[in-house]
Amino acid sequence: MSENSIAPSNGIRTDADGEITALEAEVARKRAAVAVSLGELRRRVDHATSWRHWAREYPWIWIAAGFSLGFIAGLSGSNRRH
Repeated sequence: MSENSIAPSNGIRTDADGEITALEAEVARKRAAVAVSLGELRRRVDHATSWRHWAREYPWIWIAAGFSLGFIAGLSGSNRRH
């Protein structure tokens, strides 16, 4: 164990203190970068899974799907009466 790794009680900073401070700053930068990445991922997932987005981008698909479901429901309802 070197002398620099033991923190003196007189308040003088050692090499180890500087290294710890640098590592803490690096951890804080990495944490901020992860937070930004997580926010971007959350925004992309919200955008990709939003039915409003899909309806705005592909309105004819939604109209065709609604028509198809109505047609199928109508056919299944007409078969019950016979």
